[in-house]
Amino acid sequence: MFDFPSVWGNGPEDYLKKGLQLRDDYKHHEMIQFTFAPHAPYTVSDEPLKKIATLSNELGIPVHMHIHETAHEVKEALKATGKRPIKRLEELGLITPNLIAVHMTQLQRGEMELLAQNGVSVAHCPQSNMKLASGICPVQELMTAGVNIAIGTDGNASNNDLNMLAEMKSA
Repeated sequence: MFDFPSVWGNGPEDYLKKGLQLRDDYKHHEMIQFTFAPHAPYTVSDEPLKKIATLSNELGIPVHMHIHETAHEVKEALKATGKRPIKRLEELGLITPNLIAVHMTQLQRGEMELLAQNGVSVAHCPQSNMKLASGICPVQELMTAGVNIAIGTDGNASNNDLNMLAEMKSA
């Protein structure tokens, strides 16, 4: 989901409508599961994120979102809102066990503790982070704080092979 049109839809309401319809069409299929996927805090505004937080909690559907991927993202968020992205997402009700936070290379100690206290999982994408020079996810500190860590590849625009075994080796 984005605040703007793409080939999938015309904007947040259209994305949600189509996504929920697809979920309804396949909800009894044993091999298919769904996840809300607002792209990132800088591409989705507050109202759609609040709606996703509510639906995620009501329906038990996870939320997958690129967060704190780059220092630039955090700097721009501070300039635009006066808040780091994690703080904004907390205020919108998204820092829950349903959240899968992707990248997380720009974290402060208190943010790591907040993630752990709220059962957030982090998807570590080491090859993408290296390719884009985004930074390094503080995996050991997150694990020490009690955060569940997963391995991811990011998308094909940010990773040359989408190879999970290579990601594990890089991690």
